[in-house]
This record gives sequence, C-alpha cells and structure tokens, in this order.
Amino acid sequence: MKIPQRWSASQLVAAANCEYAYVRALEGSQPDVDADAMLERTSALGSAHEERVLEAYRAEHGRRLVEILRPSAKANITRMDARAATLDAVAAQAPVIVQAACLTDGFTGYADFLVRQPDGRYRIQDTKLARHAKVSALLQVAAYADHLRELGVPVDDSVDLVLGDGATTTHALLDIEPVYAVRRRRIEELRAEVSAATESVEWGDGRYTACGRCPVCEEQIQASRDVLLVANLNVNQRRVLHATGIVTIDDLAISAGAVPGIGAATLENLRLQARLQIAAESLEAQAGSPQIPPYEAIAPEVLGKIPTPDEGDIFFDFEGDPLYNEGGGGRWGLDYLFGWVDNNAKFDALWAHNFREERDALRAFLDHVAERRRTHPDMRIYHYAAYEKTHLLSLAVRHETGEDEVNELLRQEVLVDLYPIVRRALRVGSRSYSIKKLEPLYMGDDYRDDEGVTNALGSVDAYVAATERRDDGDAAGWQAELDKIADYNEYDCRSTLRLRDWLLEVAAQHGVSAGSSRRSTTIDEITDDPENAAAKEPTPEAAERTLLAESLRKWAGDLNDPDRTADQRAAGLVAGAVQFHDRENRIWWGDFFTKRSLVPDELATARNVFTVESGAVEQPWQTDSRGRTGRKLRLTGSWAGGSDPSGVKAIFLLYPAESEHLVGKSPSVLLAPAFSGSVSSLEDDGSIIVRESLPEGQTPHDDVPASVVPGPPPSTAPLQAAISEWAARVLDDLDANDGAFSDEQSDPILDVLRRIPPRSAEGTLAEVVVRDNGEPDAVAAIVTSLLELDGSYLAVQGPPGTGKTYTAAHVIKHLVEDYGWRVGVVAQSHKVIENALEAVTLDAGLDKARVGKKYNSGNLPRHPRTGEKLDAKAFREIEPEFPYTVVHTWKGFTEEDFLAANEGRGYVYGATAWSISGTPWDLLVVDEAGQFSLAMTAAAQGEARRILFLGDPQQLPQVSQASHPEPIDESALGWIADGEAVLPNNLGYFLALTRRMSPALTEVDSHLSYDGELEAHTITSTRHLAGHAPGCHPVPVPHRGNIQASTEEAAAVVRIIRGLLGATWSNGDDTGRPLVESDFIVVTPYNAQRVTVREALRAAGLGGVPVGTVDKFQGQEAVIAIVSMAASDAREVPRGMDFLIDRNRLNVAISRAKWAAYIVHSPHLLAHVPQTPEALARLSGLARLVDPRGL
Repeated sequence: MKIPQRWSASQLVAAANCEYAYVRALEGSQPDVDADAMLERTSALGSAHEERVLEAYRAEHGRRLVEILRPSAKANITRMDARAATLDAVAAQAPVIVQAACLTDGFTGYADFLVRQPDGRYRIQDTKLARHAKVSALLQVAAYADHLRELGVPVDDSVDLVLGDGATTTHALLDIEPVYAVRRRRIEELRAEVSAATESVEWGDGRYTACGRCPVCEEQIQASRDVLLVANLNVNQRRVLHATGIVTIDDLAISAGAVPGIGAATLENLRLQARLQIAAESLEAQAGSPQIPPYEAIAPEVLGKIPTPDEGDIFFDFEGDPLYNEGGGGRWGLDYLFGWVDNNAKFDALWAHNFREERDALRAFLDHVAERRRTHPDMRIYHYAAYEKTHLLSLAVRHETGEDEVNELLRQEVLVDLYPIVRRALRVGSRSYSIKKLEPLYMGDDYRDDEGVTNALGSVDAYVAATERRDDGDAAGWQAELDKIADYNEYDCRSTLRLRDWLLEVAAQHGVSAGSSRRSTTIDEITDDPENAAAKEPTPEAAERTLLAESLRKWAGDLNDPDRTADQRAAGLVAGAVQFHDRENRIWWGDFFTKRSLVPDELATARNVFTVESGAVEQPWQTDSRGRTGRKLRLTGSWAGGSDPSGVKAIFLLYPAESEHLVGKSPSVLLAPAFSGSVSSLEDDGSIIVRESLPEGQTPHDDVPASVVPGPPPSTAPLQAAISEWAARVLDDLDANDGAFSDEQSDPILDVLRRIPPRSAEGTLAEVVVRDNGEPDAVAAIVTSLLELDGSYLAVQGPPGTGKTYTAAHVIKHLVEDYGWRVGVVAQSHKVIENALEAVTLDAGLDKARVGKKYNSGNLPRHPRTGEKLDAKAFREIEPEFPYTVVHTWKGFTEEDFLAANEGRGYVYGATAWSISGTPWDLLVVDEAGQFSLAMTAAAQGEARRILFLGDPQQLPQVSQASHPEPIDESALGWIADGEAVLPNNLGYFLALTRRMSPALTEVDSHLSYDGELEAHTITSTRHLAGHAPGCHPVPVPHRGNIQASTEEAAAVVRIIRGLLGATWSNGDDTGRPLVESDFIVVTPYNAQRVTVREALRAAGLGGVPVGTVDKFQGQEAVIAIVSMAASDAREVPRGMDFLIDRNRLNVAISRAKWAAYIVHSPHLLAHVPQTPEALARLSGLARLVDPRGL
C-alpha cells in the first residue's frame, strides 16, 4: 500500500494517542472533522508570537541572522536547497538560523530557531503559544535534534521553548530523547506494516491500540455498534467483554451470567444501560426524530438526599477562556462570567474582563451568597458536575481571598452537585450523562436550539469576538456578543434548576420526598477531635492567622510577578506557612466530603481508599471502661491503585447510601453514613483488621461497610501556634525595615526561604579532606562548618548507601561531647527519629543517658526487635534493650527529668515537630528533610540557632494535601537544592560514595537520579555473585488488561529468584555462601501486586522472600532487588504513570540492591506519550532502565 514518503514530528504524538487513527491516516482514510475554531485561533496567535521573537532576534543580530526559505515550487526552491542553505549557515557560524531545514530522506521538519552557543553547538529553540511547555513540542524538538545530527549539525544538550507569556523553559535532551526514540521506532514499524499491507486495517485489529475517543474511532464505534457505545463503559472493560465474546452493545444488552474481571453490580448496571440506549434508538427510529430517552429509577431513595427546596436556592455556572493571558507573570485562564438563576429563573451575572475584575467578581459572588444565606439560611447552590465546586476553591487560592468562605460553603454543604445523585439514582438511555444530553427529559418546549452559542467552545469564541470588537471601538458589537454568552449561560443555569425540579418529581412518583434522607446533624459530628477546627466553625485563632498572613503579604509583591525579589518571595512563603495547616486541613475535609458523594466506581479509584468486598466480625460490639463502644472487623477487598496502606491509621468506614437505619456521621446531603475507626493490621492475604467506633445515638448493627477511607489528620494547633509566633517576629522585622530583612536577623529558616547560602564566619564551607587511608572525612568538614555557622543552616545530601545516618551520628556525637551542644532531632515519623538516635548511641558510641526520645499517649514506644507497641509493664521488662532513653509520663521519666539529668552538658533529644520547638537548640537536625516540608521546618525551628538538613530530595518526596499559592509545601531539602539533582557545593555536602550498590548498578542509578555524580566505593568491587552479572536488568513480560496485579509478572519474579537462589555470594569479607531467600526483596507499587507476588512465592516454596511497597523498604538493603511494575500499559495505571514511574520511587527501589536489580515490566508501559515535561522525563528515565535502545 502506498503511503506518504516522509513523516513529521507531529505524527509522533498522533500515533501514540491512537495507533488505529494513525494507520487509517497513512492509508488515506479519515472521516471529515469540523474545523476547530479554538485550534485556528491558537494557530493565529502562535504565528504572531513567533514573529515577535523573530523581530527581537533581527534587532539583536541584524544581517548576521540567517533566514532559511522553505521549499516552494513557485519560488523554485527545493528541499535540497533549503537543507544546503541551513548547513551553509551552520558552517558560517551564524548566531541565529531561522526555520532551519531538518530534512532527511524520511523526515520533514523546520526548527523555528537555531541559536549558536559559546562552544559552537546550536541550541534548538521553538516558539509555542502555550503557557507551559508541552510534551508534543518537546518531542518535536527532539526529532529536530535527531535529524540535525544526521546532517552533521553540532546540537546542544539542551533545547528551549519560548512560551506565550515570554518565558523561556530549558529542557535536557536526555529527558526527552529516550521516549522520542521509542516513538520513532514505533512510527517506523507502523509505516512499514502499512506499506506492506494489501488491505485496509479493520476495526478491532489487535496489532494497534485504539483510543476509543477520537473521530476516527468514533466512526468505527458507531458503525460496528461497539460496546464502547455504552455510557460509562471504559476501554479496559471493553477488553474484558471482548474476551468473552461480548462485542457489541446488542451483545451486552442480552448477555447473562458472570464476566470474570467485572463486578456483578457493575455488569448489571452496564447491561441495563445498554438496554435503555437500544430502547432510545428504537424510539427515535420509529418516530424519525430525536425523542425523550427512556430511564429507570434504580435507587429512587437516593433522590431523597436532595435538600428541600428553599426560596433562597440558586443554580450556578461559570464561563471561562483558558487562553486568556495578561503577559508577564504567566497566569492563564479567565473566568469571565459568573452566572446564576433563582427558583423563579431570574438570571444574575457578574462579568470579569481581566484578572483584577475576576477577583472582584469572586468577591462579589461570595458576598452575595453570604447576604443571601443571612436571609435564607437553608439555601443551596446547585450545579452539575464537580467543576464549580473545585473551581471556586481554586479561584479563592489564586486570588488569596475568600478561602475560608468557600471552605464554609463546602463544609456546610451549601454546594449541591446533582451529577452524583443522577448517577446513583437513575439509568438513562443516553450515551452521555452530560446535562445537555439529559435536557430532553425535563426541558420540554424550552429545549435548547442550535442558534447562537450552544457549547463551551462557542462561548469562548464569542468572548474572543467580543473583545476584538471592544478593542476596535465597536461598543454595540461588544455588547451583542456578551449577550449571546449570557443567554447561553442563563440557559445552563435554568437547565440545572429544571433538572433539580424534575428529579424531585421523579422522587415523588416513587414515594420519596425531598430531604427525606437528610439529617439535621451539625458538621461537628464528623470528627471526635474537638481541636480540629478544619471541620467546624472558623476559630478566633484562624482569623488571627488570616490577618497575620495578609499583613505579611503586603511585603510579598505580586505572586505571579516573575521579577519578584527573593525577599518578597520569602515574605510570601512566610505568609503561606501561617496558613499552611489551615489550607491542608480544609483540603483534606473537602476531599473527604467529596469522597462521600462519589458513586462507588469513582470512589474505588481514589487513593488510599479500600473497597470492601466482604467482612467478618473478629470481635463483637463491646463497651470499655470509658464507655466507648466498638467492634473489630476483618475486611476483604482491594486498595485503590497508588495507595499506601501502611500510612492509613485513623479511618472512616463508609456504609452504602441505602443504609438508612445507620445514623453514623451523615450530615445533610452526604450520601454515605460514616463511622470512625482505625486500622489495626494489614494482613498478608490483603485483608485488613479494623476497629470501628459506635457513634452516639446509633445502636449496634451487623452491617458491613462499603469502603474504608483515611481518617482526619491530627490536630495541628501546636504547629500553627509555633509558626504564628515565628511569623509575627518576621513581620515585625519587615515592618521595621520597610519590607527588607535586617542584616541582624538570625533565622536559619529565613535563610532557606530566601535561598541564601549558609552564612558562616569564614564565608565559605569547610572542604572535605581525604584521610591517609584514602577515605574522605565528611564528618570533620561538617562539624567545622556547623561550628562556623552564624544563625544559619547546612544541608547534607546522602544518596542510598552513602552513610548519611552514620555521618550524622558521628557529627552529633562530636558536637555533644566536645562542645556541649544541645541537639534536637526531628523528622516526619517516629521511626526515622528512632533510627537516627539508635545510630548516635550504637554506631557513634554516645552514652544513651544523653540521648532521649519523647513519646506521647498516641505514640507508645515499640519493641526494638519485633516492632510491637509496648504498654508500661511490657516496657519496663525490656527497657535495658532500648538504645536510648525513653521519655514518657507513664514511665515516670518526663522531659523535665531528662533535661535535669543532663543539665550542664550536651545532649540529644528526639521528638516530632509537635513538641520539638520549645528549646533553644544549638543545632536542630531535620532528618529525611526530603520529606519534611518548609512549613513543618518553620514549626519545628523554634529558637534553634542552626539547622542541619539531612536527606535526599531524589528519594521519596514530601506529600501534601493541598495546592498552595506559595510553595511552602515543598520539602526543605528540595527547596534548598532548587531542582538540582546534586546539592551545589556552596549549600552543603553531597556524599558521593555509595558503599551499597555494585559499580554497574551505581552507574545506572547515578545517571538516573544524580547527574552521574554518584560513584561506587571501592569496597563494592570486592563483592561477587557467581554466575550472574551485576547492574540493572530489564525483564519484559508482555501482558494485557492488568491494573494493579499481574500473575504473569509474579511468575517471572518466581523464575528470577529460582534462577539465583543458591548462587555463591561473597560480601567481600568472606569466602562466600549460598544466596538465600532473605537476600532478596521484591518491590511493587501496588498492594494488590504485593499480595499476588507473595501468594506466588508461597506456592513456589519461597515464602521467606520479603515483598512490599517502596515505602516499606526505604532504608533497607538486599543482595538482589526485584521490581514488579504490575500494570499492563499506561491506560491501566491507577493514579496515572506519574506515580508508577516516579523517578524518586524507582531510585529507592533499585538502590536497595547490593549486586543487581531486576525490573519486571510490561513493554507496553512505554507505548504512550505523557502529558507534562516532568512526566516525559520520568518516562525517559524508565526507558533508559528497561530499553537500552532508548539511550
């Protein structure tokens, strides 16, 4: 079959998005697609943007700039002419080459600019209108680089994108080219197959992936009556159904019986959906015109969750332009219309034509709602789908106004989303559940016509036309376009009103009344913690924090100003720290409220949610001596993809919405009763043991919960108080110095926030001296630098196996024994603190009487060997075994006792941020600072004179709940490193020698995560595993349809271990021994795969091999590490590929190994194009590990 002779860079993404559509395009068979007005507008704006950049280069370089003319038959310019002109310009060392011809025998492309660098190489520079660098653009410039090299052009290692806001982003080709190489090979394979074919490809051809969404797929879905016609049926379910012979919507409608891989309830819903859609088709065919679709009320009681109508109710909708930009700061997107109608369909609107007016509109809308609630306290704001709810909060965060008010609306459930109610209560004979597709059910004669603005893109087009007429001075034209938009928005709002009313009519037809499933309980019932203000009314303390933050922001400049000074940015970060926990808690509670309104299939995909399949009572309801009633359950089910079950302790147990006899904690319209509880243990078979508390007013019951979701965060009152006290001092300093930080200010965390290098008496940090034995003496250098610090900080980055904990322990010992320093140790978890203190006593040899660890009633010490929690009696029996002094009230040895015992001498004291800040430490050590946020550091600092940050920002990252206007949630060490893989020398010390990984494995990990700077210590060369090569070994295992667990990969893990077991392992200091089960660890991202692999190992008689997630194994090591990725391809990956192939997690996984790491994976994981440059870099990292051809 004849195909186009050459391919272009745009085809890389097209083929990745949908191979079927790309193959059809090669064949010359594509459906007609309507012109995309947004795309045309974007193209026009992009051309103007490129011309502006060109004019700037012309002004700078004049005639030295070379512009290449494109091939043109009319101008008699051939491809060879354009290529020769490009190469001539390179040879002449032109400073800038415009429209450089990247033309080879099989490729056509033109680079916007080639900019000559000082070393003579040319950097590719492309202009893109987008506000962020896009992956398609990066693959495009990688293609240019590839083909320019073929032509002999010296290409720089980095490329630039000049974005629409004037910013330039620079990207390493190393983070792009491995994925580009994979995509190029696939393009060439597809082209070769189509070229050799004699017939057109058929729909459903297993050789090619199909997205199921593009116009090409849509044409075939319709023609073949594919099961993808069924509403809410996904491509994974399609694959399962096809495997059982259910291919069409008609097959599904008449099918019966179980389908392995699809739950019974889900399957029956899909069958009903198929039948209703077929019935709708029949009605339309008989009438010859669109008809009202049939529907069934499958759970009419859910409609009783709709609140009783109130005179103050409003029905709300946004209109926005995602491409609006005012230049400079890079803020894009404008919500230009806030519209709503009341119960009488009276329309009101607020317009915003710039960012300032958008803020004013938000403020006016919130004020209007507040005034309306004063008159109508039971009013609700109805909307359809989650956008309005989530976007209100994002606008409040963007403009730093109204966050508390939006939170109150969420907390008191003023915003009512009708979408999940429709999804739970009804099945409609429509392929889509968008509100526009439901309108035939209830709009009657008021049904939307096809004139004027009829959809969201049409609204944007009309708004752009309006602004153009305004700018041309055409006031009447400007107003006419705005009127069209307002009419469209008014109809959407009116549609939401009519939908609410119609749903209440359906409810009444089934004997269900509005509000019948609601309770009048207060939101305070949702948590047993009286201090957790995030779920209750705003407190006076919260109001004070808001005022303090606003006072700091007056010195912070414009958040979106790229020229904001370092001091302004630091002031903004301090303000962000003040409200950090308020925002985190708000987001957590908002997320919890959202979870309770999700339909089951949506909830099952939410991170850290356990979906229950069955349950058994381990211990019946009992009442303890304090009058608390509870029971213990064993729940069987599965965790959502990407969950970290080990981090889930406090929980809420959510019961089915139909469990009306359960009171639980179910305020207003929330659909799922929720009981508090805690996770007691995670069982090897994947089940969990939970303790459930019986809420007041609820009698004991025998129901089994439907889901388990994480419980509330702990009270942050002490942290907020510490941050506020510190921030008030900072504000006083700023006010006294007209917004500048005084030179006398001695504040380590401020130095960090201002990104000032450590301030020392000598002006520089001490150099690491190599001792006579050839070992670098990092301990001496760090001690010297700390002694010379002047109220500042020091950072130490310790990659895996480099002795970070050992180094820190000896540094602490020297400072305590030789200089009498008081040293505090803080970290994100008790376990990290305990490991650090243990190293201080056992490795460094400091007297344990001078090393204390504080515990509280909620965190009792654990047995140093078994890890079991200890009560007072059990602790006293084994106290001598503890490597440090336990400080606890039930022991009779308090913090005051420990301090008194060490009065007049140095000591070490470990505690979490909640209780570490009260002492004027000579040194505060923040361990695992790559997981410790800037805000938590501010809370922990107190009066510490110096801070030592220990950790590695290239390992497991800091996790936060919220999106913060200022990046105060970033890890302390990550902020210090400022994106650098290796800590710069002027900021601290990089421990560059790993004593764990073999040289071959170190080389792989070093290039993956440390820019090639990590090296293997000579001791690693003395180790040997007979008959097996060291390093990183990819193990491709093709499979399809796996989401969180793969039996195919589990079998491969068994084969790998069997092939290695018994091989002679020499650790360098012995004659060797056979490799045993404990010399392996198997790491997987998903709990379901952990269970699958463990079962496979047990069945093979290998039950002693440890299996767990990355989080479990951080800090541990083994001879062999095996990584099982589990998911079949990018479409199967829970939480997306970003989690699965996170470079930090891969780093931790493979660096557990001393000798070799095996990466068991589906090769289809590489067969996609990510959405962001960061994700592209992550996929390139995986490609370098598992696909040598991608290097």
